Amino acid sequence: MERFEDEVEASAGAGVTLPRSLAPELYDGEFRLRHFSEQIWNAGCSCRAAAGHSSQDEWPLKAMRLIAYYLATRVICKIGFKEVTSSDIEMSVAFSDLAAFDGESGALTFTADGGING
Repeated sequence: MERFEDEVEASAGAGVTLPRSLAPELYDGEFRLRHFSEQIWNAGCSCRAAAGHSSQDEWPLKAMRLIAYYLATRVICKIGFKEVTSSDIEMSVAFSDLAAFDGESGALTFTADGGING
């Protein structure tokens, strides 16, 4: 999460990260998505366990990027945003298709809707 906030530019050469570009007033203060890392981890582990996978195995980088992307583009940029909620985190985990990843075989099939409807 920290790398996403510090290194993923809004567009190549923009010089500003995606989260900061979408919610600059938040990032001028103390707000950081990384502060929700433990909640994201717990939600992801629960989601994986519910799908019959080990909750403590590796997570693919793409899933983590999609979680961060969802939170940056669909949550923190909303008008009137106050706080990331547990529902926001659960939706971001569903969007990432984390439950579809088989940590033992490495197999992963992302769904067309990013896991939102299934």
